[in-house]
Amino acid sequence: MRVFIGSSTESSDNGLLLKIANIVEGCQIEPIRWNDTPSPFQTGKFTLENLEELSDKVDAAIFICSTDDKTWYRGKKLGKPRDNVIFEHGLFSGKLGRQKSIIVKYGKVTLPNDLAGMTYVDFSDGQQVQGESNLKQFLEKLKGITNTFSRIPYEELERTKAEIELELEMIKTKGLEKIFNSQREAVDDLKANYKSSTRSIKILCIRGESFVSNRDENWGSIILNKNPKTLILANPSNSDLIKSRYNANKTEGEAEADFLERYRGDMEAVQNRIRRRVECSLYLHNETNLRFRMVFIGGYLYLSKFADTTASKAEVIKIPKDYALYAVCEDHYNQILTNAEKQ
Repeated sequence: MRVFIGSSTESSDNGLLLKIANIVEGCQIEPIRWNDTPSPFQTGKFTLENLEELSDKVDAAIFICSTDDKTWYRGKKLGKPRDNVIFEHGLFSGKLGRQKSIIVKYGKVTLPNDLAGMTYVDFSDGQQVQGESNLKQFLEKLKGITNTFSRIPYEELERTKAEIELELEMIKTKGLEKIFNSQREAVDDLKANYKSSTRSIKILCIRGESFVSNRDENWGSIILNKNPKTLILANPSNSDLIKSRYNANKTEGEAEADFLERYRGDMEAVQNRIRRRVECSLYLHNETNLRFRMVFIGGYLYLSKFADTTASKAEVIKIPKDYALYAVCEDHYNQILTNAEKQ
């Protein structure tokens, strides 16, 4: 189990970063400091790229906020944390969940209004004994969660994706599978399968709009039946994944910022509709590089590969359960389910 620790250079120089790392290590958890040697950041990559990859490889994150910078507000001089520390806290919160990215506060530091009301760990002078106790309590609770909820490493997810790509090319070459040119073409076949099956339905996708709409080209009716259902949809706070869909889903002339707001709003609306209308287990994933949409139903997998087109226009490949590709995709589905947050 690994925990990333971020801070300003000043918090490193005054020994607080090392103190926090020692407490983490004392709880039998591996601390990964931003200034470790060797560095957790790969040479030749932008800092944001490194942070995104690192957030896939750790189980939690701790960010030290101290009075690194001075600012004036309404005539008062205030101490505030370094901007990049707040940004990184937000990034890791979006990937790991708010309960797994916490703030350690040091000194009379003023946090942004968006973080008002958040419970933090206080390591200010005179508060360090209680702060250390609270931090250890957080770490022990984290260990308890991961005893039954072990995060699948980023490298393992990428390995499984590569295996899916390889198996997909093999069966396409042999011509053993049935391919539909679009979601619309697969609708009747898919409906016939779920109506004749009592097996559970498993779905992995990004937005999930196709599964709440009864338009002819969509699959909405399959999640309104009585079969047990597990849905894994993208977390609306996952800005990196949403940005990756910009070219495929933008309207003509739509700016990226407007697209992000609209797409995120659509995701939240779909998830709220599912919560109201559908009896199912709903999970939110934080994968930034989701390549496949998967629908497991009636002993078949309907597999689509995300590309520079909307999901409804992507080809759909029907995979029987006795194919190796079905098993590999099911493993990948379970990996993402393990890392997802239950709603």
